[in-house]
Amino acid sequence: MITFQHVVFAAVAFRAALIVYAEYHDAHSVLKYTDVDYRVFSDAARFVAQPMADNHAVGPWGESLSLGDPYTRETYRYTPLLALLLLPNEWLHPAFGKVIFSLADIGIGLLSKQLLVATSSKWRQKEHTYWGLSRDELILAGIWLLNPMPANISTRGSAESLLGILVILTLALAVQRKWVSCAILLGASIHWKIYPLIYVGSLLPLVGAEIDTPSRTRVGGFPNWVLNPQRLRFVAVSAATFALLSGAMYMTWGMPFLEHSYLYHIGRTDHRHNFSVYFYPLYLGLTREAVLTNLQSKALGLLAFLPQMTLSIGSGFYLSHSLVESSAFNASRTKIERDTAHHAIGHLPFVFFLQTMIFVTLNKVCTSQYFMWYWWFLPLIIPRLIPTRSAGKGIRAWKAVFMVGSWFGAQALWLSQGYTLEFLGETVFLELWMAGLVMLGINSWLIVTLVKSYQWEV
Repeated sequence: MITFQHVVFAAVAFRAALIVYAEYHDAHSVLKYTDVDYRVFSDAARFVAQPMADNHAVGPWGESLSLGDPYTRETYRYTPLLALLLLPNEWLHPAFGKVIFSLADIGIGLLSKQLLVATSSKWRQKEHTYWGLSRDELILAGIWLLNPMPANISTRGSAESLLGILVILTLALAVQRKWVSCAILLGASIHWKIYPLIYVGSLLPLVGAEIDTPSRTRVGGFPNWVLNPQRLRFVAVSAATFALLSGAMYMTWGMPFLEHSYLYHIGRTDHRHNFSVYFYPLYLGLTREAVLTNLQSKALGLLAFLPQMTLSIGSGFYLSHSLVESSAFNASRTKIERDTAHHAIGHLPFVFFLQTMIFVTLNKVCTSQYFMWYWWFLPLIIPRLIPTRSAGKGIRAWKAVFMVGSWFGAQALWLSQGYTLEFLGETVFLELWMAGLVMLGINSWLIVTLVKSYQWEV
C-alpha cells in the first residue's frame, strides 16, 4: 500500500536526482539545464558577498554592514533578500539555491495537503482510496509533487517556489482565520513580489466578518464595514510588514533597491515577444523613432494595469463578499452558523486561483514561469470541479481533457510562431500577436467555464 509519505519521499528523490543531473548536464553540454535566471541570482549573491569600491550598498546602513550591491548584476530585478538567501552558493556549493527552491516546492505540496483537509466538506469524508491514497492525495501527487513541470522549474533554478510557499502559507493562515499572522505573510509576499497585493481584495471581506452586522454589509453601511477594527488591524499589520521589510532594504541598498525591485516593474514596457497581447503595441511604439509614439507606448504600459487590477482585485472582492453574504456570518453565530462560515471560507483557494489567472492573463508581460502562480492552487480546487451525485455542477472527464488540450494547444500555436521569429529569422510579429489573442480568448473561456462549473454549494 502506498502512503502519502511515500509520495513525498519520491518527490524529494525526484528533485534531488534532477539537481545532480543538472550538474553533469551543464558540465558536458553547450545547452545548459540551469536557467539563466539562476546565474543572475548567483551573481547577485556573489556581488553582495564581495563588496568593492565600485560595488557596495549605497544606503545609510550599507557601509557599516560591509555589503555589496546585488544590482551591480544587470537584470537582477528582485528583493535583496533573495541574494542574501543564496549567499551559501558562494560558501557551500553553487547548487545550494536549487536545493532551497526544491524544498520550497515540496513545502507547497505539504501545505496544500493541510489545506485540502482544512477545506474538506462532509461529502468528501468517506471517499474511496486508490492504491492507498485518497482522491485528493492522488490529485496533489499528480498535479504537483510528482509532476515533472514544477520539479523541472525549481531544479533549473527558478525562485518562484519561494514566492509560492509565502502565498500558500498566507492562504492557509486565512483559512484558519489567524488574521494577524496572515497579514504578516501577505505583507512579506507583497515585498517579495508586488502582485500578491491583489489578494487583499478577497481577504478583506472575510476579515472580521463574524462581527459585521447586516447593516454594515449593505451599501449604506460601507463606512462601518471599512471601520471594522479587525479589518483595520489586518491592513495596518500587512502594510507595516511590507514597510519594515522594504524600509530595511532601502536603508541598506538605497535607490537601486526601489528602482530595480519596484519602479522597474511598474513602468516596465517590455517589447520583446512574450505571451501578452500588449507586446506588439509596445513593440511598435518602442521601436519607432517618433517621440509621440514612444510616449503612447509608455502610456499603454501604465494603462494596462487598469483592466488587470480592476478585474483581478474586483473579482476577488465580489466573490468573497458574496460568500459572506450567502453564509451565516452575520447571524447569531450558533454552531450551525459557524459551520456555514467555515464552508464559505473553504472556497478561498478557488478565489485566489481565479484572481491569479486573471492577473497573469492580462499582464503586460507574460512568460511560462508566470503560469506557476496559479498552478499552485490547482490541487486545491480540482476536487470541487469533479462532478458528484450531490451537486449538478462539475467538469466531465472529456471536457476537462478538451480544456487542458486547448490551454496547451494555444501555447503550442504561439511557440510555433515564436520559433519562426527567433530561430528562422522571419518577421512574424503580427502572427505572433494573433496567436497571443487566441491564448487570451482561450484563457478567458477557461476562466468563465471554471467559475460556472465550480461547486460553490458544497
